[in-house]
Amino acid sequence: ILQSPEAIQFYEHLIEQFGPHGQCGIHLLKQENNILAGQFALYQGAVCSLMKIGYDESFSKLAPGNMLLEALMKRHQGDDEIQEINLISGMDWHRNWRPSVMPISNYFQFNFNSRSLLAYSLYQGKKWTETLVRGTGDEPVETERVYSL
Repeated sequence: ILQSPEAIQFYEHLIEQFGPHGQCGIHLLKQENNILAGQFALYQGAVCSLMKIGYDESFSKLAPGNMLLEALMKRHQGDDEIQEINLISGMDWHRNWRPSVMPISNYFQFNFNSRSLLAYSLYQGKKWTETLVRGTGDEPVETERVYSL
């Protein structure tokens, strides 16, 4: 995050928007004075969304990110306030937890003005070119997976 000014600005904005309402959480796994793993979470209703998970790679064999996730799950087990922990993305290591998988799609809506029509034309041209390069007539559906525990 520190290497990207855009990422810093993004997370600062989330803190500014959600922090005053008590909807931000920073969870840390520590050993003495060392931070082994961290999570940045947003809380909305009964859902804890893990926006960013990071760990000290020198401790990777201990799986500190998994340890911190397990601690978070134990903390909210039987909790009436938090019913779902949303992992946001579909990283391979998430599958180890056997989460529920929710497919998501990207939709684009363009205004009816000259700039938007140009953007729409470029977007459609890009999709058409990708279809030609792949050599199939099938229209790809842009989907990702979101894992929730």
